[in-house]
Amino acid sequence: MNLYLQSILIFVSIISFLYIITSIRKSKVKLDYTFFWIGFSLILVLISVFPKIADFGAKLTGIS
Repeated sequence: MNLYLQSILIFVSIISFLYIITSIRKSKVKLDYTFFWIGFSLILVLISVFPKIADFGAKLTGIS
């Protein structure tokens, strides 16, 4: 993955994380779904910062 694409992914994942946090603070999201969305956005940030995690997960599941 080239640096340009990785930087775009990092930017978009951080923006989505911040959007979810502000939606939770404004009570636009039900409390039941907050753990899922926070976890999902943190996984997006981790995968965008460390793209080898996605490669490892693909090898584990047999996806090429």
